[in-house]
Amino acid sequence: MRLFVNLLFMVLIVGWLIRIPLNRLQVKNLQETFSLLGKEGSLITGAQKNILKGSCIVAIAVDNEGIVKKVMYLKGYTVFARFKEYNDFDGMTMQEVLLSCPETSNNPLYRAIRKALLAALKQKG
Repeated sequence: MRLFVNLLFMVLIVGWLIRIPLNRLQVKNLQETFSLLGKEGSLITGAQKNILKGSCIVAIAVDNEGIVKKVMYLKGYTVFARFKEYNDFDGMTMQEVLLSCPETSNNPLYRAIRKALLAALKQKG
């Protein structure tokens, strides 16, 4: 029994140590994506946490007129998740995107987009 506990403890430590560089890769991916979108226009970010469907982080580039230039999202449970492009809203105004993302949607991506845009519009005045 003691051997099993020691082995389990070692596996947990090794797993935790492996997770550290993987987290750094994910943060690097996040920074690169934010930098890329920042060059497209103003950057708006949002997140939606969901234990069952996985968390979703969204980054939206918007120009000065409120037109969405690019949307990228990171969705998943693990450090292996990477940002992906979402082109359905490119060229739409922020208000049009909000109308396309229903309040009652269970889709974590739509909920994250909605949160980000509502916060940006509220801040804008």
